[in-house]
Amino acid sequence: MAEQPSIKILDKALRILQMFSRDQPEWGVAALAREADMPKTTVYRILRMFQQHGFLVQDPVSRRFRLGLGILALGRQAYEGIELRRVAQPIMEQIAALSGETVFLQVLDSDRQRVVCI
Repeated sequence: MAEQPSIKILDKALRILQMFSRDQPEWGVAALAREADMPKTTVYRILRMFQQHGFLVQDPVSRRFRLGLGILALGRQAYEGIELRRVAQPIMEQIAALSGETVFLQVLDSDRQRVVCI
């Protein structure tokens, strides 16, 4: 069964969004299109849609795009929805009270490549 066109564009959009990273926080349309191996017009339309929804912002001088506050809001919702955090919070507070030290809860990311402090 062939993939539906709307699903293909969603896949492209998410691949573009995932290209923004700590090492590459800003992208111009041409460089992003080249790296993603997509037409510039497609990349530009996707970037503008993310911008309209607040997931990306465009620097008015450099014209490069970077992650916007919409991404932060989604991240905050994900953070607040982590069940492990809710379960661990009271225990961590007890440990902190008994030890007088700061307590952090860290987990491996989904790729098991990085530790994320939650």
